Order: sequence, then C-alpha cells, then structure tokens
Amino acid sequence: MIHRVSCRGAAGLLLLLALLGAGCGRRAPLAGHDVLLLSIETFRADFAGFHGSPWGCTPGLDSLAAESILPESAYTAAPWTRPSMASLWTGRSPARHGVTGQDPACRLPAGMPTLAGVLSDAGYGTFGCVSNANLSPELGFDGGFDEYLFLENASAAEINREALRWIGERAADPDRPPLFVALHYGEPHRAFFTLPFYAPELGRGRAAGIRACARLEEGERRWALERYRALVGEADAAAAAFAREAVRLLGDRTVVVVTGDHGEEWFDHGALFHGYTLYEELVRVPFLIRAPGLPPGRPEGPFRNTDLLPTLAGWLGVKAPAGMDGEDLGAALLGRGSFPEETVLATSFEQELAALLRPPWKLIRNGTTGGRELYRLDEDRWERDDLAGAEAERAAEMEARLELLLERAACGAPRGEPGEARGSAADEAELRERLTRLGYLGGRPAGGEPWPEGRPAHWEEIRRAVPFVAADHPRFTYAPEEWKKAERPPRRIGSRPGERASVEAVFREVEIRFGRHPWSGIAEIRVDGERAGRIDLYAAEGGGGSALFPLAFPDRRRRRIEVVVTGERSSASAGGEILLDGIRIVR
Repeated sequence: MIHRVSCRGAAGLLLLLALLGAGCGRRAPLAGHDVLLLSIETFRADFAGFHGSPWGCTPGLDSLAAESILPESAYTAAPWTRPSMASLWTGRSPARHGVTGQDPACRLPAGMPTLAGVLSDAGYGTFGCVSNANLSPELGFDGGFDEYLFLENASAAEINREALRWIGERAADPDRPPLFVALHYGEPHRAFFTLPFYAPELGRGRAAGIRACARLEEGERRWALERYRALVGEADAAAAAFAREAVRLLGDRTVVVVTGDHGEEWFDHGALFHGYTLYEELVRVPFLIRAPGLPPGRPEGPFRNTDLLPTLAGWLGVKAPAGMDGEDLGAALLGRGSFPEETVLATSFEQELAALLRPPWKLIRNGTTGGRELYRLDEDRWERDDLAGAEAERAAEMEARLELLLERAACGAPRGEPGEARGSAADEAELRERLTRLGYLGGRPAGGEPWPEGRPAHWEEIRRAVPFVAADHPRFTYAPEEWKKAERPPRRIGSRPGERASVEAVFREVEIRFGRHPWSGIAEIRVDGERAGRIDLYAAEGGGGSALFPLAFPDRRRRRIEVVVTGERSSASAGGEILLDGIRIVR
C-alpha cells in the first residue's frame, strides 16, 4: 500500500517516529485534547474538493484538509443515517448494534457504549446538536452527552450558534475538562425534497418510483445536481466556520474530525435518494482528521467509520469499549501499519443487501432475491461492469466470506429488545411524524402504489398520481419563519405586508389554492419575480372556504411562484390575512 505522509527534515522524522511509537502503545499523543466531530448529511466523497472533486463546493474544508490526515478512501457502514451514525458513534457494524430498520421501534440499545459515553467516562464534557429525526434522543442517540439538542430542520448556522454558546460558557475556565462536541449538519439532504416529483404521499412506493428517474429531462438533472452542490457548499462553509471559531475559543489542542454519514445517488444507477443500494456513491464518504502535532498525509485506506472510536480512544489515551468491529488504525493513518483487508457494508432499507469490499474487488449480495454482483473498482469505479458471471469462483468465495463475517457480527449483537420506548404515545406519534416528514415511513403501505406491482413508475406517473404540492411540503419556503407553527390546514402566510411563500416547480399550468375566511385579504402572485396577478380572497369565488387562482403559460418549464401578502383588504373583510393551501400542477 502507498502512504503519503508529510514530514520535513530531521525534526519531522523524530516527531513521526515518536508518534508511531505512540501508535504502538508507548504514549497517547493527543491526551487531554478537545475533540470536534462534524458530520454532514448525504455528503458524497466525490463532491469534496479535498478528495479531488472538480465541483468546487468545499473551499472551507479544503483549507482545513491541508493540515489534516486524509484517508484516500473511507466508507460508512450503511447508506442511510440511523445505522450509519450508530456505527460511527459505537464502532460497531449494523449487524452488531442492531439499528437497521426505519421504524421508531428500532433504537440504539440502552447502555451500548458510544464515543460520547467513553469520553464522558474519561472526564470529558460532552455536547451534541443534530437536526435529523433519525438521531432523535428518543432513538437513543443522546447517550453519553451532558447536553444533547435535537432541533428539527435547524440550519447549520443555528446548530453552530448552540454549539458555540455551549463552548463559550466553558472555554474561559482554566480548570475546565477537555470537551467533546458532535454536530450533524443536514443541508445536503434537503436537495432531494426540492425535486418536482418528490411525493411523500407515496410512502414506501416512493423508492420504487424514483428508480425510474433515468428518463428525467436533462434540465431537471442539471438543476438537481446544482441544488445539491449549493447545499454541500452551505454545509462546508458552516463546518469550516465552526471549526475555526471553536479552535480560537478552545486553543490549538483541538482535534477536528469531518465526515459524511453516507452519500446520495443522483442518477448514477438510474435512481435518487439513498438507503437502498450499496454502490460507491452511497457508501464512500469524505473523511479528514486534523490532529495538532500529527503530520498531515494521505494514507491509502480504506478507513471505516467504525474505526473512528477505537482510533480516537488510542490517540486520546482513553479506555476503548470491548465488542467493537472497528480497529485502532492510528499507526496506519500515520503511515505505518496496514489498513483492514476487508470492509463489510449492509442495508435493509428495502431489501436485505450486504457487501464485502476487498480492494480492488467488491461483492454485493442481495439476500432478498439471492442475486449477487461483483465489481473491480480500480478499473470500474462507477460499478458498471458486473463480473459475477465472469469471475464466478471469486464471487462465490467472497460471498461465503461475507456470510461468515455477518454471522460473527450477529453473534455479538445485543439480546432482547434494542431499546424501550421513551415518552408517551403522543411522543411516539410525533417521532413517527418527524421521520415521515424526513422521507421515511408513512404513506401507502408496500404494494399500494397507483401503478402495477413489480413495475417501477416513471416520474411522470408520480406527478400525475400526486400533482398537489401542499403548503406544509418541504419544497415550500417561507419568510419570515415565525408563523411556521401555525395550525394547518390551511397554512397561514400572515397579514403583514411582504410576508410570502415560494416554491419552484416544472409546469405549464397550475392552480394556487387559498383558504378563505372573514379576515381574508389581498395577495399578489409573482412568477420568476414578475407580477402575475392579484386575488382578493374575501371576494373570490369558491366553496368550502377555499379559492383557486389559475396560471397558464405557453411552455412547460421550471418556474418560481411567490405568493406575497400585500396587507390590503376589501372594505367588507375584517382583516388582511392570507391562507395558502398549496399549488396543484395541472400539466
């Protein structure tokens, strides 16, 4: 294996030798250091500039990477958030920690050691802040934290603000303990929810439908990728800004780790989203470790997210828990020693899939259908050429080895229930609703799609099946934010001039649906910034407390619709309030 470690001059050589000795157990090079763990939703490795991406969306982290250890390849244990983050925080594979299902009953087992718990036991102050419902405290992810905040759909700026508040309250104390801060940014995950064919009403049928998106219009493909690129850029700027400010407050004895929980498919294999395959776009993630005193370098890898806990424990000089699948790879990251020869990946998001990575070979086994695929990644990085037939003997041997490794992990899995429900039935229902809003659970049961069973739907079928975009749909954005908690339906935009809601969609004709009551006022409708008309909701015709505003154009393309509160009202109205139900895409 090739290891490229920067180490200049005799002094650098002596430092490296000392650090390599530390990796052999002679001392802990980072004992007493503060630790920042920053994870980013749906962050593909090939969108990180420090891993060679041409997209140019990570300038902040690229700067941090210049003084970091960067494994050339890093892998998450699973292609969606809950099992992936459970593996990152416990050092255990999904088969061992058991957090594999979408249902709220699938929780991190109570008492299972986590990175936060290990550091807390070693005397660290611990803080976590997340915005993804899959990391809710009700699912057991708050274990080991002194303070753990779940802020649903919070922006990266809001997460940074809470974390810097917590750090600021402690940084000035000369007798403070070392600190551990874990933040999870959600920006890139939101790209999928802005797509014009996203339909939460389809529930489990959604995944079958989005697999047919290979026939999307080229402009929509481009727009989706640009949206994702922009949101990765937002997360990059936030993570880099937080790291700079935290290091300023805490001092340079601060370790910074940045990674992704999993990737995101953007038509690589004819689909979208994540969770349901084990191809590289979903399981290969960025990884950097900035550790003061440790020389930057680019070891070959692969580094697995289960390796983080034991590796940090070794460098920090704290006791690592038993029963982990990950290994202490401190020496390998510093250019001495070897990385594991085998990596196991798994998901049961829709089907039972497992993969064995043994560079350059990768075997994917479908436990549901019995199928298998084999790829040689050094010659086929995009996994287009399935060699399972041509290399049948190799595929069979790797499949047998994969089965053995999965059985071993399952033997060490926790017994009994993974974790008891926390809170009331209402709390459980709210958790289920949060997961549904995030794109999991809910909707029609499996097999209840409005198209023939066993055949993926074309994206146009999805649009025809669910053409209505409700105002509480994630695709709608609003200003200001305060009224988002208003009762629904319908949704209240407000009554102050300038308050508005907007949405982008591909259409030729739409109908905007409004709610009507005695306090209704006048709204202005704009398309691509240009005024398209006004509606007096008090005087508008309609039934059942609703009114329609139709729009038609000569061509079908992407447009941005804004509904703006003017603050005006008719003489008969008691107020100027605007209620928006949503839009219906006619065609």
